[in-house]
This record gives sequence, C-alpha cells and structure tokens, in this order.
Amino acid sequence: MTLEPKNNYEYLAISENDLLWDLYITGIGTDIIPPNAAYPPDGHPGIYSFSWQKGRVLPEYQLLVISQGSGMFESIETGEIHFDAPAAIILLPGIWHRYRPHTATGWTEHWLSLNGEFLYRLSRRNVISAAEAFYPDCNVQKIMEIHNNIWQQLQNSPQKNTPVLTAYGMEALAHTVQSKSPDNTTPLHDTHATDPVVAQALHIIWSHSHRNISVNEIVNQLPVTRRTLERKFNEHLGHCIGRELLICRLTRAKHMLSSTSLPIEHIALATGFSGADRLGKTLRQLENTTPSQYRKKNQ
Repeated sequence: MTLEPKNNYEYLAISENDLLWDLYITGIGTDIIPPNAAYPPDGHPGIYSFSWQKGRVLPEYQLLVISQGSGMFESIETGEIHFDAPAAIILLPGIWHRYRPHTATGWTEHWLSLNGEFLYRLSRRNVISAAEAFYPDCNVQKIMEIHNNIWQQLQNSPQKNTPVLTAYGMEALAHTVQSKSPDNTTPLHDTHATDPVVAQALHIIWSHSHRNISVNEIVNQLPVTRRTLERKFNEHLGHCIGRELLICRLTRAKHMLSSTSLPIEHIALATGFSGADRLGKTLRQLENTTPSQYRKKNQ
C-alpha cells in the first residue's frame, strides 16, 4: 500500500525491553518543503533542530531519504554534495553535518532515527561510515514502502516500539547500503581457477562449507571422478579437496572470531565444524593457537 506523503513526525519512547533488541527506532517523520520555503521547518525537539550556519551533531543514527526535489548535503567527512532526488543519506552520531533543499525546487524528505548496538557494530566493521554517507543509487521506492509500513505499525500498535519495528528498521538499512555492497565487499577467498572443473568445485566448497558437506557430495555435483578431481586440485592448488574444505571453514571461523563476539561453539557450528572441540583442534594443528587466543590477538 502506498501512502501519499504528508508533513508528520513522531518520536518514540524507549523502554528497557527495546534496548535488548540492539536496534530500535526513536523517531520517524516526513516533511514536504515547497520551493522558496524556510528550512529547516520548526517544531522538532532540540537535538534534531539545527540552523544552516551551525549545522548539527546527532546522538544517534538517522536514515534520511529525499524522494523529490534537489539539494545539498555536507558533512565533515564528505564535504559538499549537490544532488537530485531520489537519494538517501545515513547520518552517524557524533559527526557534524547539515543539509537543505535548493530554493528553486524544495524537496520531500523522509527520515528514520535509529539506535542500538547493532548499528555500532555495523559502523565498527565499516558497513556504514561517515565517509560513505551518501547513497544515490539505493532502492528509494522500497525504502519508502518500509517507511509507510512503520507508520501503519505505529497506528495499529499501542506498544509503539515492537520487534516488528526492529525488523523494518533493519530492512530499510539493508535496502540503503546494498547499492554499494558489490564495490565494498572483499571475498575471503578467490574461487577462480584456470581449470573450469576446479573453479566449479571451489564455488561449491566456498558456498556450502557451512553445511556438513563431504568430499563425495562435492564430487557428485561434478562431471569427473573423485580421482580426477583430486589430481586436478593437486596440480592447480597444491593440496587435496578435503584440505580446501578445511581451509575454507577455518578461514571463515577466524574471520568470525576476529570480527564478532559470538560464542566459540556458535562460530564452530556456523562454519561447518562439528563443534568447538573440533575447531579448537584444527586451530592448534594449523595455527598453533586456540580460538580464545586467536580472538584476543586479532579482535
């Protein structure tokens, strides 16, 4: 269902239970700024209000979507960016910024204020950053649908903040940042090989290593025998198929140990090991360290 945009905003109360979800919405709004109108509009609380001369620093995250018009965004990290709608901007806490529509066009803005530990983890991993705050190629139409869904949820739920809003907030962020994902994503391993059969086997391994997949299951998906595939692996990679499967699982486990705080048992199971004991044994054999020691050294 598509709703016609109108000037409206709401700031949500946050309970102790909301904090447990690690992502929660603190406010939502839409402002239609006609040509030659004063900006920013009045009526917002002090932490959200700002003047063009002084700019603003927020204590939380904000997703700003411009669906119509044109304008300018500036932050201490990006410098000046002049743009035409549609576009989105992710504002990070503690970063000075300012924005406004061009006088001749005005604009329609939709914003979502969010906070929580989940967002700080994304920031620490550089999934979102102040330097890459501007998103001109994101799916604005989809984000607008989510924005409308949040409004409807707020109208229907007397509790206001709910797990449903958390899911909507995460979905809106995903549709914003994915427009830059292909350029920013570095694979953990190069699955290309000069031999097409080896390349196909590598793709299977690095796409399914989180499962309890065996070497025979890999071979069964290829037009060669196990003996031929083993020979090709040794010729092109210098090791057998089973070793590549182990390398894949260990590479991903090391990445999760260094970049997350998940329990070691969860990491082991998520990366295809039978349990924490098996992951620990493999790390000791190949890296001469334990999962806890590796995490402490590399996190």
